[in-house]
Amino acid sequence: MFNLSKKEIIGMAVRGAKLIYERLPRLKGTKIMLPYSPESFSATEVEFAKDISEAVMDVWKPTPRNKMILNLPDTVEVAMPNVYADQIEWMCRNIKKRDSLVVSLHTHNDRYTGVAATELGLLAGADRVEGTLFGNGERTGNLDIVTVALNLYMHGIDPKLDFSDLNAIREVYERCTGMTVPARQPYAGELVFTAFSGSHQDAIRKGLAEWGNGGRNHWDVPYLTIDPTDIGREYREGHSRQQPIRKRWRGPTFWKANSASRFRRKCSASLGRLPQRSGSPRPRSERSGTKSAGWNAAREAVVEAGVASTYLEARGEVVPPEPGTRAERMLEVFFIGLWEGSTGFALDRERLEEQIATLDAEARSADDADELIVPIVGLRMSMNRLQLPNGVRIVRADSIAAPVDAMRSEGMGRAAWEPQFLAVAEQGTDHGAEEALHQLRELISVMRMFKVGGIGLGPFAFAPTGEDTWRRIITGAAPTRPGGYRLAEEEGAELADFAAQLEQRPDPDSALSWAVGRFEMGGERESAMEGLSDHLLALRAVLEGHGPVGASLPLRASALIADDDFDRIEARERVEEVLELERALMNGRTLDRAIELATWIEDGVRRLLRQAALGELGSDLSATADETLIATGLEAGDAEITVYAEEDFDTEEDVPVDEFRVVEAPEPAAVDEAVVDGPAADIREAEEYLDDEEAVEVEEEDDHMDTRILEPIPAPGEIKVTATHWLDEVDEERGQSLEWPAAEERDLQHRERIDTPRVRHLFPVPDSDWEVAHLEFEHFGRRTS
Repeated sequence: MFNLSKKEIIGMAVRGAKLIYERLPRLKGTKIMLPYSPESFSATEVEFAKDISEAVMDVWKPTPRNKMILNLPDTVEVAMPNVYADQIEWMCRNIKKRDSLVVSLHTHNDRYTGVAATELGLLAGADRVEGTLFGNGERTGNLDIVTVALNLYMHGIDPKLDFSDLNAIREVYERCTGMTVPARQPYAGELVFTAFSGSHQDAIRKGLAEWGNGGRNHWDVPYLTIDPTDIGREYREGHSRQQPIRKRWRGPTFWKANSASRFRRKCSASLGRLPQRSGSPRPRSERSGTKSAGWNAAREAVVEAGVASTYLEARGEVVPPEPGTRAERMLEVFFIGLWEGSTGFALDRERLEEQIATLDAEARSADDADELIVPIVGLRMSMNRLQLPNGVRIVRADSIAAPVDAMRSEGMGRAAWEPQFLAVAEQGTDHGAEEALHQLRELISVMRMFKVGGIGLGPFAFAPTGEDTWRRIITGAAPTRPGGYRLAEEEGAELADFAAQLEQRPDPDSALSWAVGRFEMGGERESAMEGLSDHLLALRAVLEGHGPVGASLPLRASALIADDDFDRIEARERVEEVLELERALMNGRTLDRAIELATWIEDGVRRLLRQAALGELGSDLSATADETLIATGLEAGDAEITVYAEEDFDTEEDVPVDEFRVVEAPEPAAVDEAVVDGPAADIREAEEYLDDEEAVEVEEEDDHMDTRILEPIPAPGEIKVTATHWLDEVDEERGQSLEWPAAEERDLQHRERIDTPRVRHLFPVPDSDWEVAHLEFEHFGRRTS
């Protein structure tokens, strides 16, 4: 554009606008808002800026429903904020089709007035603001969008930007850009909500007390422009004199802000009595073998606080067994560190305070921390952060302040270049580190029920007790199964939803709780084969027991874990194979497809426990399985369900002859010789079976029945009755039908009724009376050995 006339410059802008406009049809179906920016706006005559902008508008043809952005930069801040605002107001008043434009501000910070220019430009009529986090950008940077947004928020205007966790935003910014937010940066700086002046501290205390008592309807605390907690910050009181910042800010304060501990006060008071200089020798009378009063007081404070062991262990020192000797050794190490690197004998009060502060932090209990951090073994996920119920979250280790030991890859199931993830649990005033650790153990339990994979907690948890000071706690976690645990972004949302649903459910009963614990033990084994017995024990815990029909474990399990890949019959056969595999493993053998079967049953038990924990299977899984078997068996019209009715029989000599079961001998049904399989084959098999048995004694008596069969009590499995479809006994060509026994042969009025409320709708009462002592249905052609 150098050495060009205004007309030529406008022509160049129009050609570029046409080039873009002609290519818009290629993006059919995409809503596009086109922006135009006269880059040197603040250094250009406003009339020419208006002409070139309107020439571009003629090409793009904006409308009130399809607006374009007119971005007006304050390039290198050549104008003062009020002059820039006057330029914005002139453009808003004079440019054509103002209702078809979104007037945008793009300010820089060369004069350090970018925020002021932006706020005045908004008052002058602009609609939109462009900026960056903490003012990052060319030269001195762009507008700090955080400052402008929170300035509006301070005046009660919602900026539509979420800065509720400003500490986390700052941490990500510093990690990604390698730059540091200044300590006195508005809203985000380390010292913004720290008061050093005594009068300020007093006024803030009183204002916070008034606010806490509900004495104000809106925020009006002196020296605090907004409530720090609204942006995830907190108010702090500094030392009486302002000291330079020695360490880089490392994120939010994790420990509870309270007054100096009793231990710190006693140590400060006692150690403070030591002479500032010891360059001149003391009189011999003062140089006795006894310790000074300050030393003895400090020794007593260390013994009372019980911090010597932790302090000495952290520095690789030998820990004496006697408390007094231990305290003296700790004080010796403390003073060696206090004067280490010094060239004189003067006592540096500032260094003493720092050392005592470190000692005080190490003396704090883990229960005093606000959070507990544990490395997660084996986790790989695409997200940097996953929020879960009860204040539990999973974060990348490099996104928060964490101890070095929590960042190590050794034993974490990952390579050194892969990110480490941490589980973080909040600690409230009513519970401490043990409760937080319990929540993190439950997190691993939920993740194991959610999907397959090797995941667990690391051997140690860490509670922050001060700046770069951590208290280590043993988690007691078992070794984790190899292979890792991969969590995609969509799975992360599903996991959070699953955990939220579980949180709303009551605690599981003892059987389900025990089963989940046993399932977890299986998940901690080296492989699914190693955990096979654990998974079967979990299955037995919830499925074995009484039920409506007393079905076996394979039948019940198949009713609840059958899916699209394996129907109920195939699932039952697989469960029976798994049980056979367990018996083989106990005897030192294995079976074909052993790994496949062990993996399948683990996944099936996981799905079963997950549904049970969500309350989808009722409170009694055995009854649910039996009712499912009954309902699905009747609906399918097949005979795959085996129903066992157990009775306690007396010995043969105790049973009178007249109590023998009396049944009418049925006429044998004709069987087509051409039929070789199906129901007819089973009938033939039953007849052959009965022909081989010894003849039963038949006595004829003059009673209402002509023929009786007196049967001795059979041994278990001695007699086998196979049911056939009732339509097989009907000759369709002759038009016959199956007739029920005559009603007059039975005393229907005085028979005993058995009520089954849960399945009553499945069993309509027939017109005749049937007596069945043992009934067994079998699926034809699918028997298993």
